[in-house]
Amino acid sequence: MMKRTNNRKGFTLAEVLIVVGILVVLMAVGFIALTSHARNMHQLEMDGQAKEIFVAAQNHLTMAESQGYMGISATSDTDVTTFGVTADAEKGIYYYVVGGKTGASPDTKGTALNQMLPFASVDESARTGGSYIIRYQKSPAVILDVFYVNTTGNYSLKDGFGSGDYATLMGTSPNYREDKSARKDFRKAIIGYYGGAAASDIIRSSVSLVAPTVEVINAEKLLVKVTNMNDAQSAEDAAADKRINLTLVITSVDGKAKKRIDLITNGDPDYAYTPTGGTSGRDFEITLDSVDSAASHFTKLAATGREFIPGEDLLIQAIVYNNNVATNIADSGMDRVNSLFESYDSKT
Repeated sequence: MMKRTNNRKGFTLAEVLIVVGILVVLMAVGFIALTSHARNMHQLEMDGQAKEIFVAAQNHLTMAESQGYMGISATSDTDVTTFGVTADAEKGIYYYVVGGKTGASPDTKGTALNQMLPFASVDESARTGGSYIIRYQKSPAVILDVFYVNTTGNYSLKDGFGSGDYATLMGTSPNYREDKSARKDFRKAIIGYYGGAAASDIIRSSVSLVAPTVEVINAEKLLVKVTNMNDAQSAEDAAADKRINLTLVITSVDGKAKKRIDLITNGDPDYAYTPTGGTSGRDFEITLDSVDSAASHFTKLAATGREFIPGEDLLIQAIVYNNNVATNIADSGMDRVNSLFESYDSKT
């Protein structure tokens, strides 16, 4: 007669359930930690974007004041006043709500906002693709703080800031300027902030930027040669690895078609340029039009606003700036040139 033996090598149902329970708890803890880390990283990104807008706006506002543009007269543009919305009339404090459904456009002519963030002052995805609030004091020309939020993607505020958000953000319950945890869940979005005490940490460059030079050659090719005159950085800039931006700005004479080509820092994914003069990054050649090359033809120059019209006059300008430190903005002045060829037929 055979004896039955019990197999004790397996797991009981209770043991399996305990292990599964432990795994579920560990996964839940890991997911919470991962989500928290992602939100923290996004918070840092938004704060960094707010800082870049803050520094760019401060540098341009300082330049606008030195050139007398802060005495601009009233504008006729709909729903936008010259200096923005009054926050404190006695102290001369104003703010702009930019982007979103009710926000102003940074390109609004005749306003302080256009002086603070003109075309090519910051990356266009932030300048026109995000939503932000800039608060400043007219005299002296000082940016006080910036709130920034994405309008697309994860943790975004899809409709952007509204005109009623300013009072909420500047309020004390909660204080969104100081309370990062509150800014991680503003209407289910994450908003960035820069200003206040943190603004005192901005590096102030001891070296003034020198204007680049531009030479336009209109022959078989419409060629632009740009020379960057800023070979040296200040000790403060170099220590913080704060590099300058060199940007070529091309606009139609009516200002409705615009193109920026970043020659230093970011590069430009849509348009090729050729650095010359070795590895110094000093000299650049950009072909805007060519009679024998469809790849570099004028009509390939993708623009912001409307497209360029073959045969129209162009305004060309090179600008040097630094959105990481407090410094001046230097430009080459405007060169006016006619686009060379009306059309290009690849079959001929």
